[in-house]
Amino acid sequence: MRELAYELAPKVRVNGVACGGMNTDLRGPSALALADRSISASFAKKAPGSPPPPIPLHDCSTDPRDFTGPYVLLASRAQSGPITGHAITVDGGIGVRGFATAAGGDHL
Repeated sequence: MRELAYELAPKVRVNGVACGGMNTDLRGPSALALADRSISASFAKKAPGSPPPPIPLHDCSTDPRDFTGPYVLLASRAQSGPITGHAITVDGGIGVRGFATAAGGDHL
């Protein structure tokens, strides 16, 4: 992405959005026998009252509508005119700490 941003500048801005898990009907590849398995089915397995996932923003939404902000930002020349060569990560903090431990700011 960074190389494309360099090669296509100044006429084209090259950016991306790297989303975490969204509650959609996206299915696995048929070649791996995962065509019957969907992400929404995985989210449906979570029982009410079960502990939050061990990611920093454990209360973040998985609704696809809540992931639109970065796309709108990058689509707006007024808001993102100088941005190129970057991916905005929208993953609830998985990239910050991974799944090793729960969020640390619950006491704040």
